[in-house]
Amino acid sequence: MTPRSFAALYAPKLLMTAQNWGVMPHPETGSAIRRLKDTPGAYGYTRTIHGAYDPQEPMRAPDLRPDTPEGDAYAARIAEHGTYPEPWNFGVFDVPAVRLLAQHGVHSAKSGNFIEVYCGPEALRNPKYELARLTLPALPLKGEHAGGILLAPAWHHNFYHWMIDILPRLTLLSQPLSEGLPIVVPDSLKGFARGTLAAALAALEIENEIVILSDGAHRFDRLVMPTNLSRTLDVSPSQRDFLRSVFSPKGTDGQKKRRIYISREDAQVRRIANEAEIREILLPLDFEIVTMSGLSVPEQAALFASADIVITHHGAAMTHLAFCDPGTVAIEIFQDGHFAPCFAKLAQLGDLRYGFGVGTPVQGDTHLDSGQLVGLLDRIGL
Repeated sequence: MTPRSFAALYAPKLLMTAQNWGVMPHPETGSAIRRLKDTPGAYGYTRTIHGAYDPQEPMRAPDLRPDTPEGDAYAARIAEHGTYPEPWNFGVFDVPAVRLLAQHGVHSAKSGNFIEVYCGPEALRNPKYELARLTLPALPLKGEHAGGILLAPAWHHNFYHWMIDILPRLTLLSQPLSEGLPIVVPDSLKGFARGTLAAALAALEIENEIVILSDGAHRFDRLVMPTNLSRTLDVSPSQRDFLRSVFSPKGTDGQKKRRIYISREDAQVRRIANEAEIREILLPLDFEIVTMSGLSVPEQAALFASADIVITHHGAAMTHLAFCDPGTVAIEIFQDGHFAPCFAKLAQLGDLRYGFGVGTPVQGDTHLDSGQLVGLLDRIGL
């Protein structure tokens, strides 16, 4: 194990232990935590609650799954998700005298730590972000600004979190945008994020200035920070609707539907270790083998919109399930030991037929038993 991989594995565990023992601030229970439901009082900020997401029904356990103990366990975990202990408020914080570390998307203010601005509090369980946040008040300033709207909190580098957790926040910003405040994003913002932001602004007819922040600490006299519209790794109907309203491909009605296998051979992790064997099963059934690299976001959306069946390993590409037609079969391959319910929820919101397989970890990749795949295909009539 390299020093870097050792640090990536154990540093978050050490930080979480220190937070749980009270040695370091806990991102969910610390005294400086501010939430939309809290009354601002004398802390000097204002907040606007735009609504609350309070799903009433748990998710459905998929019947399209392997007949194994692992398959039953994953189905049970999916069925445990979908409802909240209390409604999730979403809205906007308007905070004075804020420091922002642009490339990390973390903030520091005397008013407190506005935890709902992050995609999830889990971000501050990672030393990369929490240690950066704690040291932010001592860093030299790279710039000072009168005001701005933050649209790149931590995890903005991740396609799923950008598309689901961050970009739909534009719908909460009519008031600060009408005041002419600029939208601030880091110079390190990835190409997919820049392109989709431009498309969303055009679709919403937003013409406010975009300020690109250099890496380092910046101070804002006033920083408007919208929150997530749901808990992270959940998806609300409004988030899915936003993606479809902005990015749904035009002119796909009546096209012949395709069977698609999304390969991750162009990725660094979570590839299918025995993909050659999987291809031998799928190609005779008229599946197309596709990689996502080299495709623009509109092309990726169009690919999923054209699909009758999509099979792929768990990964950000499945965000495009938002564009599938009702009844599309979506099969997600999990690596045993890793679980996230977000794509099952996205599929259920779109009335897709969602299923999953569970493979064995192999040095960061996943071995999928061919018999398991054949069984899933048999259940959908192939």
